[in-house]
Amino acid sequence: MQHLKPFLFATVLFTSLSMRAMDVHEARSALMAGRVDDVAAALEPAVKSNPKDALSHHLLCRAYYAQELPDRAVPHCEAAVANDSGNAIYYLWLGRAYGLKADKSGPFTGFSMAKRSVASFERAFQLAPTSLDAINDLGEFYARAPSIVGGGTDKARQLAERIQPLSAAKYHRILSLVAEKEKDYGAAEQELKKEIEVKHTAENLMDLVAFYDRRKRVDDAISVIRDVINTDRPRSAPSFDAASFLTEQHRDPALAERLLKEYLASPSKSDQAPVFRAHVLLGKILTDRGDKEGAKAEYQAALALAKDYPVARHALGM
Repeated sequence: MQHLKPFLFATVLFTSLSMRAMDVHEARSALMAGRVDDVAAALEPAVKSNPKDALSHHLLCRAYYAQELPDRAVPHCEAAVANDSGNAIYYLWLGRAYGLKADKSGPFTGFSMAKRSVASFERAFQLAPTSLDAINDLGEFYARAPSIVGGGTDKARQLAERIQPLSAAKYHRILSLVAEKEKDYGAAEQELKKEIEVKHTAENLMDLVAFYDRRKRVDDAISVIRDVINTDRPRSAPSFDAASFLTEQHRDPALAERLLKEYLASPSKSDQAPVFRAHVLLGKILTDRGDKEGAKAEYQAALALAKDYPVARHALGM
């Protein structure tokens, strides 16, 4: 390289950087489409050759998180923030990865991971105090987690008051979580309805569905799901979540199947509702219907995208 003329050197360097950017762009597109094995195949070699590639580490973290593989996700999320400590999105996903590991670990590791999770969420919020995603995750942690790991309803209330001018919807959602934690279920329901009044979105409607699900009010949840379907015209993550609820409750499988197929055909797919999980849900619907071959094909379709996804592997007896 040192013997190249300056112009030629600049041309080669520009071409190399352009190819690298294109690779990352393609990897991001693959992640949104659920092709997580393609993400790993493209970016694992990249971070081995360049361990300081924060963006590639971040995308790998999300690819493994989507597969519910925290032991693989966490190191990449840690590497992302280590190499770009000012990026709030990287801290947000690190908090999520720690939270996933906490959920899948024993008490000792779970305790440690939960404390790391809230610290990451707090850092994300410090870096981006107007980020609704950071507010949402931090508020949910504060409201639901015990004080011993950094949670607490007092913290949640303080956060809600702080962000009210920014987002009245998130304000009401956090207050709902606080009320639910304190077993004031009537107040929790009313706060969620206020959230929807402030901002009638499919995502906010699904907050109410999730609340009814936790309270085992299935009929009320299904009533709201009708509104979700009418609101989420692009067929994005809320439609996937609605189909997931219907499938888990063994209610209206035809509707759940239609929603999943429309989601798979939609340009609004994302890693928030991984495509391979949609195939697994379709497999469950077909299994309940007695269509074993059709179910097997759906599980295989999931593994074609994510060969290590534990739920699909288990469904096929692997």
